[in-house]
Amino acid sequence: MDMDVLTKKIDLLDDLGLFDEALDILNSLLDDEEHKSWAIANKTILYNNYGESDKALSLIDEFLMENPNDVNGNYAKGKVLLDMEKFDEAEKYLRGGFEGNDHEISYLVANTFFKAENFEIALEILESIPVGSKLIPEGSEFYQMIQMLKNQIYEELNEISDLEDQENRENFSTLDPRTPSERIMFQGTEAYDLIDEAWAENNSLKARKLARKALKLDKYAIDAYNVLAFHASDDEEWKNYYKKAIDLFHETHDEDYFEEFTGSFWRHMETRPFMRAMEGLANALNFTGNEKEAADLYEYMLELDSRDHQYVRYTFMNVLLSLDRLDEVANVLNQFDYDNNAQFLFSKLLWAIKSNCDEKSLKKLFHEATESNEYIVPFLFDHKLMPPELPRIYRPGEPSEAAQYLFVSYDAWKDEMALKTLRNLAAKYGRR
Repeated sequence: MDMDVLTKKIDLLDDLGLFDEALDILNSLLDDEEHKSWAIANKTILYNNYGESDKALSLIDEFLMENPNDVNGNYAKGKVLLDMEKFDEAEKYLRGGFEGNDHEISYLVANTFFKAENFEIALEILESIPVGSKLIPEGSEFYQMIQMLKNQIYEELNEISDLEDQENRENFSTLDPRTPSERIMFQGTEAYDLIDEAWAENNSLKARKLARKALKLDKYAIDAYNVLAFHASDDEEWKNYYKKAIDLFHETHDEDYFEEFTGSFWRHMETRPFMRAMEGLANALNFTGNEKEAADLYEYMLELDSRDHQYVRYTFMNVLLSLDRLDEVANVLNQFDYDNNAQFLFSKLLWAIKSNCDEKSLKKLFHEATESNEYIVPFLFDHKLMPPELPRIYRPGEPSEAAQYLFVSYDAWKDEMALKTLRNLAAKYGRR
């Protein structure tokens, strides 16, 4: 029996909507021990494709109780969980659904997430593979396969980003921090329609009025408090609205929820208003002189979302550097050692200076940082060179990025010895 041919036939029947015909073929194989697991796995996926996810899970769970290490069964359950957006569980079962060494399996799992258009998670998994190491040397076939998949993901993410930017320009105020997919998820109720209007409103009084109307309709509309905080009239109001959003999320999500999703919070859409409120409160605390409290919140956010989709690590590192908590900075640097963003590299350079690293290390880090953005060092030495207004968006390597970096790192660089060392490095190794 040619299973490749049979697989294509099942897929074709599925595409044509001939569910019963496909099911008949799979049922006919259930008594064939050689092909039973393949048949059950494909039957599970078929049920799921037709919206019967409960039936699919019941079928595959019963099979996996007796055959926990079955490759076909694990893959099928992983696919069902992936469609249900239970990404952590899906990854676990998908890893059991492939054969090979750990890195080969990671690649295959990433490719599965990619095909399901979960591009960010696919990229996260690929970044865990040590490309360029002795195990996967540059130029090897596996290295090239990984790089090719990464490039495909970058192309998709860039296309999505361009579409989102276009949609924001055409339909939404740039004040709105949400992605189109988030807006789609929360739309459909009068309260969230009002929140959409509030985010699109540039007039603070009108925006606050719309947010309050939304809360009257739905007291659990957390994002309404984020709107109110964004348009707050003073620092205390700014912090209190974010606190209300955070408290409301805790009120509606118990400890079991936090325990289950800690580490992957951002992957779950319903957590995002809460995570933005956390970031808002941490920033508010930081800019009102409560750096230690802010640092605690940033640290907690990295615990909840270990991949840091909000990039709070940049501000967090600057707060830690201003407090001279260098061991904690080192932990963040190690956690995100793949990051080559200018903000990250300049924080790494400042940490090395404050840690009294040797000249050779400082030279290397100085070159890496200044190659990522040539404007930051001149701006640090002469603030008059900066743009007259802080840009709301920035481009990597350009003055806008340098201005954004200085805005969040000003206190961290208020260290005469560090600036003196930076001047020496610039004199020795800077561009002539």
